[in-house]
Amino acid sequence: MGMAASQARFLSLTARKSNVEWEGQQVNQQRTALANESANLYNKLTSIPVPTPPTTSDYYTTVYTFTTSELDETAQSGSTEYTLNNIYTTPDGTYANLSYTAYEWQTALSRTYSGDVNSTVDPTTGKTGYSVSLADGSVHDAVKYHYVPSNTNVTFELQDNHVQLGNVDFSLDDTGKTISGTDALGNPYSYEVIKNSDGTYTMTVAVEQQEEGESYTTSVGGVDYNVIYDEETGTYSVEIAGANESDITGKYVNDDGKANAAVGYFDDGFLEADGLQNQPVLAYTIGNQTYFVSASEFKKGDFASSSFVQSVGHEQRVDYPCTYTTAATGRYQTITVTDDYGMSHTFTLNVQSVEDEEAYAQAMLDYEYSQAKYEKQIADINAKTEKIQQEDRTLELRLKQLDTEQNAISTEMDAVKKVIEDNIEATFKTFA
Repeated sequence: MGMAASQARFLSLTARKSNVEWEGQQVNQQRTALANESANLYNKLTSIPVPTPPTTSDYYTTVYTFTTSELDETAQSGSTEYTLNNIYTTPDGTYANLSYTAYEWQTALSRTYSGDVNSTVDPTTGKTGYSVSLADGSVHDAVKYHYVPSNTNVTFELQDNHVQLGNVDFSLDDTGKTISGTDALGNPYSYEVIKNSDGTYTMTVAVEQQEEGESYTTSVGGVDYNVIYDEETGTYSVEIAGANESDITGKYVNDDGKANAAVGYFDDGFLEADGLQNQPVLAYTIGNQTYFVSASEFKKGDFASSSFVQSVGHEQRVDYPCTYTTAATGRYQTITVTDDYGMSHTFTLNVQSVEDEEAYAQAMLDYEYSQAKYEKQIADINAKTEKIQQEDRTLELRLKQLDTEQNAISTEMDAVKKVIEDNIEATFKTFA
């Protein structure tokens, strides 16, 4: 190889070696960028919070309840359960928010059952039990309901802070909220009254139970008043001289005092047949449906038809003014609420821990969603990391190829350099 050719070859190899070194630097920079990206992915992976499944113990709440027949006038039975949701205070006073199941009663429907009314007396308790024998031969236990008028309110006006009820003159105290005195036997009495927005006053009058629907006379604070039963309409009213006559409503209750508001939704023919409205009726159950024997058919002892009432239960919330007491543990112990008629009722609260199943189920759904989201994020990061690792392996392979190529170029450059040196030495020796 001549001198010029050797020099040209050496320069070509030098340029090629420089290109290989430059490409190697580029590969290393790419690998460094991939390493940084992989580190960022790892940091992101470690920063993702791991979802924790809910614990049932976290979804137990303290629930306060009480059962009464004094507040809900439309209940199917005399035992309505109330739940105390919370007690709160406003500038007007302290209130209790209560919830209970209220019923929207619908019109009675007829069914063409036929049967006989049976009755037996329990020799131990002396109570009469009832059943019905249907035409198909089946026998069903039945409950007798009779009409009980409720306490009612009478309204009166004051003259010079006095009111004449019957032949007794009453005066209100300084607060204008009570009528007090001493009855004919010398016993003191005090009746709470409510001042109405129109300037009149209202007092609650007790109405005794009259199963057979008859008029009677009783007294309050030494004042006689008449409870009048109208046979034509089957309704009650109360009359006191000096006060406005007031209609009396009531409920159909069984022998234990539990009410059934459904009876009030039957048509007039069911209750007024033969002038027997407010007289006993009979209820029996087939499956989950309650049927009723009318007053007249109950009296006859047999029936050719029956009726039932449909109802829809829904949660009802009410707010009553209240006071309360607490136990040493800080939990509510008793609560006293004032109803819409201004009457106070005190109840002992039942306390229990109840699992909030809906909240727990929702928490599980939230956890499952978070877990799926977490697994998706992990899978995405792993996929990106795998792609980076594959790219890095490709670059590493290319870097090895460049290293091999650089070694080959270096070896060839050494050989060409030796040829050049030999040419120089031979030339100088020729002219030396």
